[in-house]
Amino acid sequence: MAVVLISCNGHVVDGSNQVCSGTLYIAGLFPFNSPWGQKPKLAAELAIDMINQRSDILANYTIKLQVADTKSSIKMGENAIKRLLNDSTTKLMLLGPAFSNVTKAISVLSHKTNLIQISYAATSPDLSERHKYPNFYRTSLSATSDNPVILKILRYFNWKRVAIINDNILSADTASIGLEKYLKSNNINVNVRTSFNSDPIPPLQIIKNSFNRIVIAKLCSDSLRRLFCAAYNLGLHQLQIVWIISRNSQYRNLTPIPQDYINCTEKQIVTALQDSFTTSDLTLNYRQMKSVSGLTAYEYLNVSRQTLNFDGSSFAASYAFDATWAIALALNSTIHEVNRHQSPRCLTADQFVDDELASIMRNSLNELSFSGISGPVSFDAFGVRKGLINIQQFQGTKNQQVAVYDLNIDQITWLRNWTFEDNHPPSDTYINLTTIIYHSPGVTLTAEILAGAWIVFNCVLAAFLYRCQDHSVTSGFSSILNYLIIAGNLMLYIDILLGCIRQSNRTYKRICQARAWTFMIGFSIVYSSVFARLWAYRKINRSTQSKIPRGRKLFQIVLMSVMVDVTVLAAWQNKVPLQSEFQTIIIQRSFNETIIYQYQVCRSLHYQYWLYCILAYKSLHFFWGLYLCWCCRNITKKFLGSSYVRFTIAAHVFITISSAIAFAIIKYLQLIHRNIFLPLSVMVIINSSIVTGLIYIPQIKDIIKLGLDHPVQQTEYGDDEEDRSDPSVKSQDPEQNFTDSPAAMNIANLLKLSNSYGVSNQSSINLSQLGSHNTSTASKLSGIINQLPGRKQQRENSSPKPTTSKYEQKPSYLRNSEISDAKLY
Repeated sequence: MAVVLISCNGHVVDGSNQVCSGTLYIAGLFPFNSPWGQKPKLAAELAIDMINQRSDILANYTIKLQVADTKSSIKMGENAIKRLLNDSTTKLMLLGPAFSNVTKAISVLSHKTNLIQISYAATSPDLSERHKYPNFYRTSLSATSDNPVILKILRYFNWKRVAIINDNILSADTASIGLEKYLKSNNINVNVRTSFNSDPIPPLQIIKNSFNRIVIAKLCSDSLRRLFCAAYNLGLHQLQIVWIISRNSQYRNLTPIPQDYINCTEKQIVTALQDSFTTSDLTLNYRQMKSVSGLTAYEYLNVSRQTLNFDGSSFAASYAFDATWAIALALNSTIHEVNRHQSPRCLTADQFVDDELASIMRNSLNELSFSGISGPVSFDAFGVRKGLINIQQFQGTKNQQVAVYDLNIDQITWLRNWTFEDNHPPSDTYINLTTIIYHSPGVTLTAEILAGAWIVFNCVLAAFLYRCQDHSVTSGFSSILNYLIIAGNLMLYIDILLGCIRQSNRTYKRICQARAWTFMIGFSIVYSSVFARLWAYRKINRSTQSKIPRGRKLFQIVLMSVMVDVTVLAAWQNKVPLQSEFQTIIIQRSFNETIIYQYQVCRSLHYQYWLYCILAYKSLHFFWGLYLCWCCRNITKKFLGSSYVRFTIAAHVFITISSAIAFAIIKYLQLIHRNIFLPLSVMVIINSSIVTGLIYIPQIKDIIKLGLDHPVQQTEYGDDEEDRSDPSVKSQDPEQNFTDSPAAMNIANLLKLSNSYGVSNQSSINLSQLGSHNTSTASKLSGIINQLPGRKQQRENSSPKPTTSKYEQKPSYLRNSEISDAKLY
């Protein structure tokens, strides 16, 4: 119900029969260069016409509106108000202006002249500061007037966690800060507040990464289309984020314009806006009840369209209509209050508004309450209207009105059912479901079968080599290197089996550390053993005497490489031990859930620097091995196994480096998540398979060709590059001593292998370089050689042509070292 304060109908002043009457002047400031000035002016003039026709309001008085154009400029607005105040008529009140920045400047001037000001469109929260603007009122809502309705919506849906985003307009930023304080004081968690200028993507990315489901947008400029185009491009519409757009009417025109500089269609913007709420000023009362003007909202629209040729609800025209009625009712109450004083007076007799009259008019506005076209009109202690706020929701392709909030009674009235996906409100945050990823059963079984099979194979191979440990092919320094390679391979396979174990955090920590030791040391043993074998070939090839490194020297090379690993690992584990931690690899979001996939990894503080250190010295070892491969490129015919060893080194380095690069790319691009363990295991098995195939298969083939039992009588290798055998144990018969020596047996082995490989041998060999043996010994050895299978036939088929010429061609010489080296693997 409207409360109307009616003045005395013609009162007597100072006991005389004088009746107060006349014209009450109101100043009006409108930006005529904007629809926010033209249409509100017409609505105010319509209200004045209706007021002047009423006999129950301002009896014997008429109201006249004197207007001026602010041109949306502060300077022009100040000049306009000065012109209006300096003319001959007294202005009791001021209607307008429309924009907040101009309103602030004019409020300072109007305060000095005690001019009461009512704006119909200014929304800045700063205008509510009574110590700065004590004479300011507004029938429009403040930018913070919808804070209570936002709180009501949040509590209605039980949302307690929100994010706030605003464009960088001063009033929007002020409103955003005020909203944040208001919500926090009411136990709502605002964990993100951000803003944007022209590009809303960076702040939207922050909101997306914060896992917020409820986002409040404070927009005071033409930025809604840009904001939701960016939201669509970031895929936020797929995350079912609920938006609450505060007091923005741009939803009426979502068609992009060239000035937006966006690459979205209207349909895409509407898609991003689905299920979002919009709070806005209710420009027309949704209840079809008569206002103080005697018109309902529907009747007001018809009158404005017929007489003024415009929609009276647009561009705050209805607020200007209600503001004019508020001025008239406040003046009516002021006249009534003035007549109650001991010294009554007529308002038209005053040439200016003094402090007393200004105080009476302020009290009249503070106590004012009536029903307007836009709903109930009253003002709080800060001059802000307590009216109705419209709540709308995007449903389908339309923004439907779903509720109205009444600031006077702090209550939401739902007019239409709200809609959400799955027909229930989303939660304010995603329900985080953490899933720990272990190796799938198929991957685990495959890795276990491969590792187990190769463990069995290497054990069988070790047993076979032990059975043939005295064989001429596997004796010497190759024996200890063979066992070391097998031991290194077994450690690598054990590392794979440890990775197949599904364990708790405490157990995983120990397994992490165990796997680091088994992998590093196993890899070093395998590579260093192959490296030492190639180093031996290089050493022998460069020696001018029959001197061959023995096994102890090569074992020291392997031991040095292992000790470097042990030192680094011990320092690492002592300084910052490896720990178990979970690493997120993928996030999937459904309507109310966030599924976080994680897997356990071994990490420590600054672990990457330790890996760089290991990579540094391993790279030096790799490049040294490649250098030896290049140096030994021309000795393939001399050492039957050198080509295999060189290829083993090269393949080992290539597979290791390429695998490291490939897995670094995979990790960076996140191409493989769950089954990365299997490719790692396969890489290790391929490396060890190449070593096993190229080192052991040629030896096994020669053992089978020579027979399983083909031992040497004693070691054919001297002590580390020096022959230190005891001469006392040698036979006194030089001929018998040599024919039973390893050198003679090696010649036999050489010839037998040469026949197996199809190598042509000379029927006559000069043996004068074999040492201190005499001619009869050489003849005896030649007889032994000629008795070998196949030699007799060669001797019969050959027809040597002896010559006595002093230019007789020198026969080729075959040193002991060459004879022995021919079976090195």
